[in-house]
Order: sequence, then C-alpha cells, then structure tokens
Amino acid sequence: MNNLPKIGSILMVALVYLLTPNYASGQYTKSEQHKIDSLKHVIDTASVDSIKVNGLFDWDNIIYVYDQDLDMKLNQRIVDLCDTNLKVIKTLEEQTFYYEYKASALNNLGILEKKDANYKQATRYYKQSLDISEVISDSAGIANSYNNLALVYEIQGNPRQSLNYLFKSNEINTLLNDNLANRVRVLNNISDALTDLGKIDSALIFNKQALQLSLKTEEPWLISESYCRKSQIYATGGYYQEALQELNPALKYAYNSNDGSQIGTVFAQYGYIYQEMGKNDSCLYFYKKSLFHRLGVSDDIDIGSSYNNVAVAFKGLEQYDSALYYFQLAEDLAIKISDKSGLAGTLSNIGDIYYEQNNYKMAQTYQERAYKLIVPAKHLEYHTIIAERLYKTYKQLNMNDKALMLHEEFIGLRDSTNRLSNIEAILEAQIETHYQDLARIDSLKKADQFALLNEEAKTEKLQKRIVLLILLWIIIAAIGLYFWFRTNQKKRLVQIELNNEVNTVNAIMEGQEQERQRIAQELHDGICSSLLAVEILLQTGDTKATSELLRKSIHDIRHLSHEITPPDLEMSDLNQLMYELVEDLSPIIQPNLTQQCIGKFDHIKMQTKISVYRMIQEAITNSLKYAQAKNIEIQLNGTPNQLSILITDDGIGFDVDEKADGIGLTNIRKRAQLLNGRMKVDSSPGHGTSMLVTLKLD
Repeated sequence: MNNLPKIGSILMVALVYLLTPNYASGQYTKSEQHKIDSLKHVIDTASVDSIKVNGLFDWDNIIYVYDQDLDMKLNQRIVDLCDTNLKVIKTLEEQTFYYEYKASALNNLGILEKKDANYKQATRYYKQSLDISEVISDSAGIANSYNNLALVYEIQGNPRQSLNYLFKSNEINTLLNDNLANRVRVLNNISDALTDLGKIDSALIFNKQALQLSLKTEEPWLISESYCRKSQIYATGGYYQEALQELNPALKYAYNSNDGSQIGTVFAQYGYIYQEMGKNDSCLYFYKKSLFHRLGVSDDIDIGSSYNNVAVAFKGLEQYDSALYYFQLAEDLAIKISDKSGLAGTLSNIGDIYYEQNNYKMAQTYQERAYKLIVPAKHLEYHTIIAERLYKTYKQLNMNDKALMLHEEFIGLRDSTNRLSNIEAILEAQIETHYQDLARIDSLKKADQFALLNEEAKTEKLQKRIVLLILLWIIIAAIGLYFWFRTNQKKRLVQIELNNEVNTVNAIMEGQEQERQRIAQELHDGICSSLLAVEILLQTGDTKATSELLRKSIHDIRHLSHEITPPDLEMSDLNQLMYELVEDLSPIIQPNLTQQCIGKFDHIKMQTKISVYRMIQEAITNSLKYAQAKNIEIQLNGTPNQLSILITDDGIGFDVDEKADGIGLTNIRKRAQLLNGRMKVDSSPGHGTSMLVTLKLD
C-alpha cells in the first residue's frame, strides 16, 4: 500500500510529459529548426559583421532554453565579433551598435555562469556589461546590470550588497519611467532582500509599490507575481493566514494570464505555507498541483524546483521511497541544465534521507558529492548546511578525523555567518554615530557663524532692497514690451488675414471671369455655329442632317448647362453627382473616365458640394486640355470628419515646380483653402498626374 502514492505520482509525470510539446525533450520544433537553418545560412554568407551579430543574437534567442553549452558559445562569439570591430571602426553609430550587443551578450554569459553557480565569473561579466552601458550612457542597460548583480549577491546570501545594487537600479528605472514591468521586478526583488533581512514592514512597503505599478500594467501574470511576493513576506514573518489570503487574488490573476508557469508558482507558494504550518498532507497536495502545471510549460528550472518540493513533502510524511524518487528526478534535471548549486542542494537532501534511514554509507556518498559542488560556489548558507550534514555522517561512520575536520569547518562557517551579522550591526552603529558626529559639528559651526551672520544681516537687507527695486523695474519694462509686442502682432495677423482673403477673392473672381470667357467661346464656336448650320440645312431641305445637327446642339447645350450648375444639388449626394457627371461626360470626351466613391456623403453641406463639384470639373478640364491622357480616375473617400478627393490620369505629366501657379491649379487650391482644406499635386514629365484634395468637415 505504501507504494501507491509513488505509482500515482509516476503516472502523473509520465502523462504530462506525453502531452507536453516536443521541446520538453530538448528538441526544436520544425518552425524553430527552420529558423535556425536560415540564420546559419545568413551568418555563414554575410560579408558584414553587423549582420552576423544580429543573426547570432536571433539564434541565441531560440536555443537558450534547450542547449546551455551552445548558448555560451554563441554569446562568446558575439563578444569576440564586437571586440574585433570596436578596434577598427570610427563612427559613433557603429561603436554604439557593437557596444550594445556586447553588453547584452555579457549579461547573457553572466546568467549562464550564475546557473552553473560560478558566481565570481557571473559577477565579472555583469560588471563588464555595466561598464559598457555607462560608456554609451545606456540607462536601461545600467539598471539591468545593477539588477543582475543584485541577484548574484542575493543567491550568495549577501542581501545587503544586493539591496545596494537594487536601490540603484530602482532609482534609474524610476527616472526612465518607460518600462513599468522592469520597475515592478526590481521593487519585488527589493522586497525579497528586505524579507531575507527580517525587515517585514519595509518589505511590505516596497511590495505595495510593486503591486500598484503591476496593476497599472494590466499584465495578469505580473500582478499575480506581486501578490505571491506579498504572501511570501507574510509567511516569512509567521503571518500564515494573511499569507494564504494574498494567494487568492494571485491565483485568480495567474489563471487569467493562462501562464502555466505562474499558476505553478502560486500553488508552490500554497505548498510552502502549509509546509511551514506543519500540514504535510496539504503541502503535498499543492506541491503536486504546482508540478502538474509546470510540467505543462516545460520550464526546467521550475520543474526541478517542483520535484524538490514534492520530495520534501513526501519526506515530511516519512514516505522516503517516494521522496527519493522525486529527488532523483530533480538530480537528473539539475545535471541536464548544469545547475550546480541546485544539484548540490538536491544531492544533500538525498543524503539526508539515507541518513534518516541509517544508511550512512549512501548518505556519505551523496553528501560528499554535494560538498564538492558547493565549496567552489561560495554559497555560505548552503555550504554551512552541507558541512554540518557531512560532519554528522562522518561521525556515525566513526570517521573521526574527517568528522573533526568538518566540525571545525562547520564552526568556522557558522562563526563567519555570525561575524557577518555582527559586522552589519557594527556598520549600522558606525553609520549612526557618523551622522550624530556630523550633526554635532554642524551645530558648532552654526554657533560660530551666528555672530558673523548677525553683522552681515543689515548689509544683506540693503542689498536685497536694491535688487528688488531693479527686479521690479525689469518686470515693469518686460510687461510693457510684452503688451506692445502682442498688440503689434495682432495687427500684423489681421493684416495678413485680410491680404489672404483679398488674394482668395481675387483668385476666385479671376477664375469665374475665365469660366465666363470659356462658356462664351463654347457658345460662339460650338452651339452658335451648329445653329447657323441648321438654318442653312433647312433652306436646302436636308431634314436628316438637320435633325442630327439639332440633336448635337441640344446635347451641347445640356452639357454646358450641367457645367454651369450641377443638377439637383439639394436632392443628390456627392456619390450620385459624380455618377451623373461621369455618365454625361463619358460619351463626349476621348479619355476613359471612371469614378469610385467610398463612405457616406449625405452629411456634406450644399456649399461644400458645389465647391467639390467645381474642383473636380476644373481638374477634368485640365486633364482634357493638357494631359493627353487615356484614362482619368476620380476617387472620393468620405468620413464623418473628412473628405478626400483623388484625381489621377495617365497623361504626359508636367514639372510641378514650374507650373504650380497655373490658373486651374490655383483655383482648386483657393477653393480648398476656403473649405479649411489643402491640395497636393504629384506629377513629373512622362508619368501622369495625381491630385489629392483633403477637406475637414464640421
């Protein structure tokens, strides 16, 4: 019966892995593999290093989840390419490009070294990235490097140094105020560091800021994360009910985000709280739920954490076989992702189970493996725990020399931890004393200066009066100049407006006069000539020719009438007017004339319709006279607030700079200006003409 929980757990893990995408096993999807192959080709064939750097960076963004060794090689290659180019390039733009990519690659290398528990090397990479960001004045990069450095010190059990960098990062992010998510992450990291120092009230203050900003982002996963951090603060302070209450909104927002990893994080927090409360059954239930959701998104770091959590819960229930099974899963995953500090912790936990089962030889094997991994990592807290466990194991095995050596090391590590705490307390006391000394010195200086200040007071008052009088005179003069300038400016603006109105009216009158002359010429040359021919034909008795000529004269008169006054303006919208215009003109003009109206036009005022109709007539007339076009197209686009008119032809075109002041174009431009609109003409010899008129509608 004791094996049933273990069997059920194995089935759950197997089922989720079967349902997980291909990349759970470390293989790329087809789409990702295709992108990688394309990027490799670009990198291999590129003749410019900037293209290679871009390609390597895009490649790294695909593979970093799967292959840490390749991830390291790609980022190192980016750094090498940037260094090579920075030695020879001259322009500031190129230098900035390579510096930015080098800083990003160094940050990535720092993250990889941190995963391997190589904290010294990670710190070196982060500081190099920080130096570059400072050189190119990249404030966002500086803030990011500070945050990364803070996380390394936090992992190494140095929350005060971590806080130092986090406060700097927060200050820069606050000034930038362009990425709320970054600000939230840094504020949450500050609250974590303060929690580690036992400063619960201060941690809650920073968490409150993070929560307020995360709500502004409207990102559910970020809001959920902030609530989770708040729960952790309460749990660390022993306020378990308050901690559980904060997880209700955390879980709600996590489900809204549809982020399996964040849902798993919330359930893990539930498990942690019940573990602290000693409720191992509830702890195991929530840790299993956390594992289930994390397996679904294939986040190896979170999955490894969940394996360890479930194992710890089984250990608390004294179900050691199940605990060993999950610890071994965590061990395999830590080896796969090269998480040395995580592997050391897992191995030590396995050794502790064997110790509880009195299997001291197996306990020795695992504790020694853990010890070899944690010593170079310089993680003081883990080092102390593992040294103590190995000491107890040696003692049980009567390996007295090794036990004595480990006991001395354990005592030294414990004393180092205590010394750090004492040093921090001493430093705080020294800082406080320093501020008190500064205050006392300041007080003495003020006493010595009081007499001198008293003697200088009268002279200073007189000087202030003189300065005030001068300032008053300057202010009065400035006010006078201001009003003179405003009055003069208003007069000039009025004169400019009058001149514009006069010019507009003159242009319209000139256009109207030209239109009258054109109509008179058409009456004389066209219709009058036709009627004279009719009179002659009547005398000859040729009724058929007379009838044809009369019909042509009637058609010409009707066409001229339409040109003078558009038909039925009150009853028709622009769409109908354009249709009728094209229908009337198409039979009698050579080019192919088409029109297209998009939108609604029934809200356009009468005067606007007349002006639009005239502008289109003028544009068509210009095309007929000068363009030699085969096709003329009219497009209208109507919205509630704007009307756009586009007229294009495929004629011979013209030089806009030379003929921009033509009478036809001037008439159209003036009409557009009277309607609070503008006109733009695009043409060149041999490439046709397009004219766009845009009118704002009330």
